[in-house]
Amino acid sequence: MKDMLLSGYERQLDLDPLQVICQGKSILDLGANVGLHSLKALEYGSKHVTCIENSLENIQVLQHLLPSSKSTLIKESLTKQNLLLKLNKSYDTIFYLAVHQHLERQVIGSGWKLIDNYIQLNPQYVVFRSKGFEESGKEYHEKNFGPMIYFSSLTPSLAPVMIFKRK
Repeated sequence: MKDMLLSGYERQLDLDPLQVICQGKSILDLGANVGLHSLKALEYGSKHVTCIENSLENIQVLQHLLPSSKSTLIKESLTKQNLLLKLNKSYDTIFYLAVHQHLERQVIGSGWKLIDNYIQLNPQYVVFRSKGFEESGKEYHEKNFGPMIYFSSLTPSLAPVMIFKRK
């Protein structure tokens, strides 16, 4: 239990740079879990968060945690074909945090396909974290999206948070 609490605290430290890229923005949180990142985005002044999460239990937590006037919750698998393109909405910032490695374990290539899909949404920023895919995720985003403008080294026990800005 102690490690989980420390990990949660460490994850919070990494979120401070989001203040700059959330103010007044529309956020898409992919694999929102219980909404830590979305809640922080709202605290930092985002105008709206859309959370996509596949777990019904997590959706129920999100319903209690996030104000309905500033959030949209979608229960859906991120492996669903063209899910993001069907949203028909634009987002300023996309959170893709600690999800990629899980998708790649389920279906090889599905995480990269999701990245391609969210790049097509033309966000201004992407926030990425993925254990085991740090270097390849950095290279892929820089090649297909834009330069990395932030790299977290606050939490050595976790994969770094990387923020990319559209070219």
